[in-house]
Amino acid sequence: MAFISAYAFVCQAFLTEKDGVTSAIRIVDVFYMAPINDATRESLPPIGMALYINVRLTEDDSDSHTLAIDLVRPDGETKRVAAFENKVVETKFENTDKTINAVGNIGVVPKQFGKHEFVVHFDGRRVASAFFMLIENQTLSDAPSAQRLPESPL
Repeated sequence: MAFISAYAFVCQAFLTEKDGVTSAIRIVDVFYMAPINDATRESLPPIGMALYINVRLTEDDSDSHTLAIDLVRPDGETKRVAAFENKVVETKFENTDKTINAVGNIGVVPKQFGKHEFVVHFDGRRVASAFFMLIENQTLSDAPSAQRLPESPL
């Protein structure tokens, strides 16, 4: 096996074009939601988001591989959300690196506010992360818009 690199990111949704190319819609890392209390904690619907993962291998790779994705909550609670085992990576094109492009919709049950992390494991080794925040907001009207960016600390 010749692992080269890996990356992951969270967005609102994906669009797959007719030619098979995937486009990310609204790359985000902050999700605003109503307050969580004991009465609503068990009945809140999952927050929908999409996760993109790319793992790149050398073109001569012919080994079987595993890929696993964990959700880590702010308090350290970890849950496996997906796993694929014993997969040989194929390529459509000659003389190119082999890639895994995993795209999926994930519903995250809002149990806690704060920084959450999707951790990508390839063959048992941590290779990438994607972070997002769940932030309490009484009303969504004061949530930042895509046009209004915070001032740069630089």
